[in-house]
Amino acid sequence: MCPLCRGKHHRAAHEGTLVVRGDAVDGFQFFHADGTPYGAPTVSADTSDAFTVAFRRLRESGYKETETRRLLDEVGPHVGQGATAATLVEAAQVWARKLALVEGGLATMGFKTKEARGAVESVRSHVGVEIDANELFQRALRTLA
Repeated sequence: MCPLCRGKHHRAAHEGTLVVRGDAVDGFQFFHADGTPYGAPTVSADTSDAFTVAFRRLRESGYKETETRRLLDEVGPHVGQGATAATLVEAAQVWARKLALVEGGLATMGFKTKEARGAVESVRSHVGVEIDANELFQRALRTLA
């Protein structure tokens, strides 16, 4: 948790227009919605707006704040600069469904939900969103062997 002023910056962090990464031990970093660092000389207003709108739409669809941020962080580099909010939302939802499908497949094989989720999480941070669901499944399964 990072202390922010009660007004503008606190609200911006929860609305997805200000992204705060890091922790009290290693320090905090601040980014615009599109992932460019605060203070960077070139920030695309259109791209930043698209990420902000996508963040809001995903939250309205029921995704939790932390998961929404993570999904957008993961799909952002894949869809590239100039992506529309609709493209970002679609890419995030496809990625989320792929992760859920693999997690569900592992649970169907008899792994506990917590084990399945842990396996998907361990693989998730090492692959890109373009990975095939079958390959993602195989990699997650190997972590459980």
